[in-house]
Amino acid sequence: MKALPPRITLLVILAMFSIPLVLAWLMNSGSIKYQSGATVNLGTLVSPVVPLDWSSVQPVAHVSASSLFNGFWVILYAVPSVCNAECLEQVTQLRQVHRASGKNQNRIRIALLLEPSLSQGQIDELLAVDTQFNLVADASKATHTALAQASSGTSSTGGLSTVYLLDPLGNIMMTYNGENSPHSLSKDLKRLLTWSTLDKHS
Repeated sequence: MKALPPRITLLVILAMFSIPLVLAWLMNSGSIKYQSGATVNLGTLVSPVVPLDWSSVQPVAHVSASSLFNGFWVILYAVPSVCNAECLEQVTQLRQVHRASGKNQNRIRIALLLEPSLSQGQIDELLAVDTQFNLVADASKATHTALAQASSGTSSTGGLSTVYLLDPLGNIMMTYNGENSPHSLSKDLKRLLTWSTLDKHS
């Protein structure tokens, strides 16, 4: 193999040392924005986190909400007063997110917050999507207040309602809306469940 001319060799060596320095300077100056894959989140980060008091929430089943959700990652969806086809489709997508988590399914719970006006027929439709859904209500409206605080500054798109992700300590930490939200939620959950030791099931 023919050797490179000395001038070309010198330029290659200079480039090897100078390019990393130039990239570092550009990143430090803000000209290039970069986040490592371990810290990128696809949902909207709630900062500071909003704590949710499960003691004000009443499950449809005769168990306490605290025993249902404390220590688990919780996907919370506030079901509209009229759950139409679009609402049922969104709930179905949440079921798919849960199933896509594979061996980590037991670390996640899905809570559907019901409006008092929701008919029994629609409740039956929700349970028909997945019997493992946890149906809850909040007579004190404290949960709705926390959700409104967590989603302030964000807006639902495409007619879809916001989905909330809570950590095992009961804090609302991320929100999701829009057509790509199930995919984003699934990817964020995979990352969190891989690295987190917050929940008792890790």
